[in-house]
Amino acid sequence: MLAHNSRRTVSCYLLKSHLSTCHVSNLWPSQQQHLHSNSSSSRGAVVAAAAAAQPTASSVLIDWVVANGGSVKGATMANLAGSDGGSGWGLIATEDISKPGTRLIDLPRSCQLSYDESSDPRVLRLIGQVPEELWGAKLALQLLVQRVLGPSSHFATYISQLPVGVSGVPMFFGREALEAIECPPVVEQVKKRGRWLHRFSTDVLSKLPESTDDPFHGALIDINALGWALAVVTSRAFRVAGPSA
Repeated sequence: MLAHNSRRTVSCYLLKSHLSTCHVSNLWPSQQQHLHSNSSSSRGAVVAAAAAAQPTASSVLIDWVVANGGSVKGATMANLAGSDGGSGWGLIATEDISKPGTRLIDLPRSCQLSYDESSDPRVLRLIGQVPEELWGAKLALQLLVQRVLGPSSHFATYISQLPVGVSGVPMFFGREALEAIECPPVVEQVKKRGRWLHRFSTDVLSKLPESTDDPFHGALIDINALGWALAVVTSRAFRVAGPSA
């Protein structure tokens, strides 16, 4: 999971509702979280269908969480395919959960992709050049560093589940679609991000290969890679803890 300035374990609890949701926004890659406390008859059918649809992604990612000190009990990943009114991946209950406050998932610091003073100094220098308001771009740089590492990255299992493209993000809208939003502040913010992506990838990232300041091991990070990382982060990351938390 992606977490900005994280410093503690994240827990997912059953809220005081029959239709339960997760405290964590987009806990898993390319998914929306919906925890349903189903009746025993309907629950078995939903879980069976979910398992048949995509058992590998669920088991691999959950095994990774458990192997790194986390826990997953009473819930599992499922490809809801719009059956919940949304789309794509989510979480469903695997057993009856009726008590409010029931802990379903624990994600320790070791499962949280973030950065701190112990991170690669070269990455921190890059992050320091990003405006504070673009906190997602700061974390995007760390995500790209881990992606470049490939299988050797501690977060390789998580990153392998991230989407190749991020649909529905205004940053990738064409001019007509963007103007159709009819909300000037949003449109201006999207344009501002676009200008920053172009400027940072051209003026900073393009000069890194073969330099001593390069944390990407020679890989050229262009505007497309940076845009992907920013879209992934801003659609999934959240602040767990930090100076103002």
